[in-house]
Amino acid sequence: RRVLFRSSNPIAVGDNDPRILTATVSVSSADILALHTTPIELAPAPGANKINILDNVVVYFDAGGVGYAGGTDVSIIYDGVNTGLTQSGMNIQGTTDKLYWSKFNDDTTEHLASINKALQLKNISSASVDGNGTLKVYIKYWVVTL
Repeated sequence: RRVLFRSSNPIAVGDNDPRILTATVSVSSADILALHTTPIELAPAPGANKINILDNVVVYFDAGGVGYAGGTDVSIIYDGVNTGLTQSGMNIQGTTDKLYWSKFNDDTTEHLASINKALQLKNISSASVDGNGTLKVYIKYWVVTL
């Protein structure tokens, strides 16, 4: 099951609130090369009748000396289903380091959330080839019980 929610926080939560959970995930070059078929888990499935709600994300691309080719757009998704949680422009092509940041607290965007699904990082376009860069992903999220 999936639920449509508005991205503003339905619960009054501040950055220091204990209900805000964080995760930091390092993604190796080998992981990036496999990212189209093997997503990386950023936050585990929260359990029955619960939803992970993404608050913000920072993705740092350390390009390395050899640029990736092929599929180079990465996104944060719910457990294998692209739900448009992050912009499709998180591009990891080239040999220039990049920093992407998104916050999900405005009242203008709606997202389709998936119940009891992990948050994952995935290359949604096609497989990357070559390349030796790495990613560091930082997320803040909370869990809502339905």
